[in-house]
Amino acid sequence: MKTKNQIGWIAICGTLLLYPILPQYIYIFKGLNIVNFCAVLTIISVIIGGVIYKCKIPYLIFPYILYAMYYSISYYAEGAWLSALSFAMMMVVIPLLIVGFVNTNRRFEMAINLLIDGGFILSLLGIVESVTKINLFQLFSNANGLTFFHEVRYGFLRIMGTFGQPISYGLYQVFIISLIIYRLKNYTQYSQKHTFLKVAYLLSIINILLTVSRIPIIACILLHILLLYKKSKKEFINYVVAISILLLLLIILNDAVGMKIPLISDLLSSIGTVTFDNEINSGGVGDRFVLWQWVALSVGNKWLLGKGVSTEFAYKVYEWQTKTSIENQYLNVFFHTGVVGVLLLLFSYVAVLVYAKRKNSSCSESCSFNTIFFSMMLIYFVCELGVQETDLARMYCIWISLLISYNRIDQNNRMEKDL
Repeated sequence: MKTKNQIGWIAICGTLLLYPILPQYIYIFKGLNIVNFCAVLTIISVIIGGVIYKCKIPYLIFPYILYAMYYSISYYAEGAWLSALSFAMMMVVIPLLIVGFVNTNRRFEMAINLLIDGGFILSLLGIVESVTKINLFQLFSNANGLTFFHEVRYGFLRIMGTFGQPISYGLYQVFIISLIIYRLKNYTQYSQKHTFLKVAYLLSIINILLTVSRIPIIACILLHILLLYKKSKKEFINYVVAISILLLLLIILNDAVGMKIPLISDLLSSIGTVTFDNEINSGGVGDRFVLWQWVALSVGNKWLLGKGVSTEFAYKVYEWQTKTSIENQYLNVFFHTGVVGVLLLLFSYVAVLVYAKRKNSSCSESCSFNTIFFSMMLIYFVCELGVQETDLARMYCIWISLLISYNRIDQNNRMEKDL
């Protein structure tokens, strides 16, 4: 039994390390990319191992499962059974297997470490990509009709790692940073690993900057601000005052001597314009505002159930230009599944945030995973107003499974203390 247990656990470890970072554009053969191959291999390994742990699912997680089922059934109803199977594996099957096997403190720590290791590997390759201007993974792409766009901004190539776009990769590294912060603040018995964690943290920051994307950079800043606020309100106020003075000095210098740092200037103008004015130039964030109108016009009278999960978005902006992407997760879900899909999505998001918030009050850790989860997801859900969830969906699903595992382990530990 112990050997069988190990087979399943090794498969789960491989999944935690590789599943969130594998590129979707490399196929083993037609219809099966390496992401789904990894998922299938994990399921088969667990079955061969013969050990499948039962796990109780909290009722506040059921809206998440309901949304996954609705989307999977929609795919199946439209004849896209491979997409239905892939979505169900990603959203339900793999997370449930992770919940089953990550059932001790040691395994939970190892799960976090493996996710950080995956981020560390990608961050090293990200620096290589920036220096050489070559994405090693894209060289092996065999997806039909897929074209990669390599944009240079402020003189830097916008790196994207194994992801489909720089914004998604930048947000992935924000996820990794939040895990590193969690590990650094807890488990002091592993203090000898703190040097590695600090190096990994620095590399993730560098990679976020190398994506040259405003959304990940702002998300990273907000994550630190939220965690600082939760740690100490007095310290938070001191930092806010210091940052405010620094920003004021930058504005004064900009007006007085014409000093302008492009990326910082763009970040400030983006925040200011989003806050005070809806009309932004069409070269950047403005497209995302106009996108609301374009999607609404495309959906038409099919606003209740959407155009269908297999329908591709195509809005003719001009005779010579057609918009084919929806850089907003909520609009993307609305286009495909209508108001019903959006409501199910929002219901699932609110439910997991409520679950993390409620469970946080009973945790003994100074910085619990519930705190990290709540802060990270709150930021991520807002960021989805400016990016479509594609590659990041796998990371999100794994975080859901870790949230369940963490609180189940914590509850078991408290029950043992009471005995």
